[in-house]
Amino acid sequence: MCKITMEMDELKNIVNGVIKNEFIALSDNNYEELKSLEGNKYSKLEKKTIELHNIIKNALPEKYIHVLGEYIDAELDIKLLEIRYYYDKGVKHGVNKLSFLKDTKIIDHM
Repeated sequence: MCKITMEMDELKNIVNGVIKNEFIALSDNNYEELKSLEGNKYSKLEKKTIELHNIIKNALPEKYIHVLGEYIDAELDIKLLEIRYYYDKGVKHGVNKLSFLKDTKIIDHM
């Protein structure tokens, strides 16, 4: 493998690592900012989901409460995968539009 190809692969790994790390850092550290978005819409929806969860939990027989928890966990895992996918693709798409980086192929194309 030639030196330029190796350097490009290393740059791709670096950029992809930065994207992954920034997603994790942003999602871990911006909860308070998220809660204040769009006139506290997030906080209102969060409160509503907790209330609805409690209503459903209290209405279910004991043997189904665990199933409800598993369902919610699975739904959240799906949403997290979708969010990470679109975050990754959005960053890569945005960077690829930068004219000075477009032809470098540093970032994997969509």
